[in-house]
Amino acid sequence: MTDVPYRRQPTDFSEPVRYAYGTDSSPQPGVPRGTIFDHVWSTSRVFPGTNRRYWVNLIHRGEMPVTIGVFIDPGIFSAELPAKLGWDPKPENP
Repeated sequence: MTDVPYRRQPTDFSEPVRYAYGTDSSPQPGVPRGTIFDHVWSTSRVFPGTNRRYWVNLIHRGEMPVTIGVFIDPGIFSAELPAKLGWDPKPENP
């Protein structure tokens, strides 16, 4: 696998590509450490009967206003969430 700097899309899809982390992906001196809060959401009015994990990440570096990142896993029609995050294994949704 080849590490490449981030580009909008790789020009060659024949081999797997892993985007290299930039310097902003590492802790920076003098920047307060962010906090990630992990939750489970199981009361959706839009997609009733689904469960999903979500995270709230408080980001502050001082170059822009304090930012809140919200990250949501896909919802599944199961009372138990898979141990692995994201789409793998693929949910058994109808």
